Amino acid sequence: MDIRHRTEILAGYYSGLNDFRWSEKYSRSDQFVYVAADQSGWLVVDWKTKDRVQVRLTDKDGLVTAWDNYLADGTDIQLLEAVRRSEYGREHVTFTPEEIKMLHQFKYGEKKGTISMLTDILPVIKDRQTREIAENTAEKIGRLAENDFKNLAEATKKRFED
Repeated sequence: MDIRHRTEILAGYYSGLNDFRWSEKYSRSDQFVYVAADQSGWLVVDWKTKDRVQVRLTDKDGLVTAWDNYLADGTDIQLLEAVRRSEYGREHVTFTPEEIKMLHQFKYGEKKGTISMLTDILPVIKDRQTREIAENTAEKIGRLAENDFKNLAEATKKRFED
């Protein structure tokens, strides 16, 4: 699978967030830029090496609001980490692939509902490692703004659909 095809797959994970359109003007051979139709932000798929890629979302002012790092080796695309700004923008919240899977499995409506769902299942989780992942996921979701949670959940949903 060539770089352009893998780029389209990656960009597709974020298609539910906005009507992003590829911009030949801002793109180059290793960096593909998509501009929101309403000019409210950009999606940048940036190939760091032949198999490492970073996908960044920006707001209308160009401030990076999210970035996800992937290993895209051949036909296999794996999320390495998902990073979001905290609710007040003072820190970054980094999700592991296991935490992203937990979010996908237990997302329940909005941020508050998902946190509640994750904390409600803690008493029945017997495995210590799984319980820690659920606790960490709930704690990290709690540090996100509602809109950033919504965007993370939407991209996560798209990732698991493919």
